[in-house]
Amino acid sequence: MLRAMKNWFKACRAAIRNRGGRSDYRTWQGDARLLPEWDERTEQIAAFIPPGASVLEFGAGRMALKGHLPEGCTYTPSDLVDRGEGTIVCDLNGTALPAFPHHDIAVFSGVLEYV
Repeated sequence: MLRAMKNWFKACRAAIRNRGGRSDYRTWQGDARLLPEWDERTEQIAAFIPPGASVLEFGAGRMALKGHLPEGCTYTPSDLVDRGEGTIVCDLNGTALPAFPHHDIAVFSGVLEYV
């Protein structure tokens, strides 16, 4: 319960900061906020993706979605900071977004609450 409350307060602080149009690079640089508790939601999302689809995940974090995709899918991670493995670095609060290659599906599983 205490952990959930701490996470809720952190999310509220991030939302307040984002109202000023700034992204919280400091919070998302490390792995401390990339919680395995989100994996169940990620697995449920993957179940909606058809085999062979090309998938672009915004807010990729630990890239858990990649391991749950159906057979034949291609995966491109995107995040606020470089997570390695071909991550497209993108600040969705910014004014200039990078050119993204075509994908069949874009996943925003937890990132929209921070935009």
